[in-house]
Amino acid sequence: MEKENKKRPRWSEEEVSRLRQIMTRYTVDKEGVIAAAQELGRSYQAVRMKWDKIKPNKRAYSSREEVIKVLCANVSKNPGNITEALRQTAEQTGRSFRSIKHSYYDKNSPYNRSKIQTCFMMASKHHMAVNAKNYDSSKMPKTTKQKLKLWIADMFGIKKEDL
Repeated sequence: MEKENKKRPRWSEEEVSRLRQIMTRYTVDKEGVIAAAQELGRSYQAVRMKWDKIKPNKRAYSSREEVIKVLCANVSKNPGNITEALRQTAEQTGRSFRSIKHSYYDKNSPYNRSKIQTCFMMASKHHMAVNAKNYDSSKMPKTTKQKLKLWIADMFGIKKEDL
C-alpha cells in the first residue's frame, strides 16, 4: 500500500502577513505558533516551519567556534537541565535540536562534551565528572583529588612537569 500524497496548499501573501502579525503579539514562539495554527487553519508543524523560515533577526552561526561558544554558555547557565541548554542552543543558532543533541553526545563531533571547554563539573569525595552528570569509573580511574589537580593545572596552563 502506497501513501497518498496530499497536496499541501501554498502559503498566500495574506497568510504570511497575518502570521507575522500574530507572532508580534507573543514573546514565546511556541505560543504564537499555536495561536497562528488555530487562526489560519493550518497544522502546528506547518506554521512552525514557515515561521522558522521567515522569522526576522535570524542570525546564522556559520563557524564552529561561534556554535561552541553559544553551546558552552547555555550549558554553563543551565547545568541541571542539559536538554534545555541544548534546546536553547538550537534555537539561537538556527540548527535543529536533534543535530545539537547528537553533536553534544557524539564522540567524533567537535561539539562533544569532552572536547569543549569545562562548562560544569560534578565532584564528590571519590568521583569527578566534567560536563557530565553521570560518572563512569572505566573512563575516570583517578581519584577526585588527582582529577581536580589536573583540571586546575589545565585551566591555568600549568604543565605536568611544573607540578
